[in-house]
Amino acid sequence: MAGVTVDETPAPRSLRVAAEQVALLGRARRGPRDAAVEVPTLTAYDGVYGARDSPLRRAVAAYLDHGGDPALVVRTGDLTAGLAALSDTDATLVVAAPSLVRGREAEAHAWCVEHRRFLLLDCPDGTLPAGVGDHAAGYTPRLRDTAGRRVWTAAAVAGVVRRVDREQGVWKAPAGEPLTGLVADPLPPGAEANPVRLFPDRGLLVWGARTGPGEPGLDYVPIRRLLLSLERSLDDGLRWTTFEPQGEPLWADVRRSVEDFLVGQWRAGAFQGAKPEEAFFVRCDRSTMTQADLDAGRLVCFVGVAPARPAEFVVLEFTQVVGRS
Repeated sequence: MAGVTVDETPAPRSLRVAAEQVALLGRARRGPRDAAVEVPTLTAYDGVYGARDSPLRRAVAAYLDHGGDPALVVRTGDLTAGLAALSDTDATLVVAAPSLVRGREAEAHAWCVEHRRFLLLDCPDGTLPAGVGDHAAGYTPRLRDTAGRRVWTAAAVAGVVRRVDREQGVWKAPAGEPLTGLVADPLPPGAEANPVRLFPDRGLLVWGARTGPGEPGLDYVPIRRLLLSLERSLDDGLRWTTFEPQGEPLWADVRRSVEDFLVGQWRAGAFQGAKPEEAFFVRCDRSTMTQADLDAGRLVCFVGVAPARPAEFVVLEFTQVVGRS
């Protein structure tokens, strides 16, 4: 039709932020074993696992009391089986009973690295366990309720983390946030783990956001969790490429989709930079793929983002197999 221009450029596919959920693993007297059950309230927990006092029940209560949203609870007596129950869930933040994970922290951390999850640990003596890296954070000292019963420090902190996630985003450090209705044991001197400190005028506060040892500049809880969230979001959001033919039209679609997603994250405050090009970059073209990649049907995308710390770009690489019929 005269005077009408038709834009045949397809609209980019919309990417969404991957779901986040907390998992609490421990022992209970009843309920399904080695299965993840969503628990939105303490009443719901009691209906499945019983209302009798237990460390797991106190952990769930502390998590919910501090702003936690519906959690996944796994009744288990074995760490490996409990973690396996989370493999196909949205549980991205894992809290295991101290008695369950003690001596096996490196195993739990390795599972989190493999599955793009993050581990919160109780470190009552202030020492980070051997084998724990930047997919985990430890918290100290031991907490108790007003009746003097032990409460998992990591469970209370997890509730704070999820509240901060909802109010500000995973890129906000869960530090300087209050813990109520709990009493802290004396803080171990020279603690490596993130401390929970008592301030006379402010009460009990989460006072640290360091991960275990990792790449310098990335050893902060909000940065590692932001990167994990981006990895899951892009991996999930680019699965549609599996059935698309390899070539520049596909690569352009991928660039537009990822750039639109990252612009939304930048506007929400996830990255530094006064404009998008200072906050991130996306490369998906002939320069990111070798001939071997093309022959094997592998689509390779490089994404660089500038979180609040460090100042330089952090580069993520994503690979998808495309051209399947």
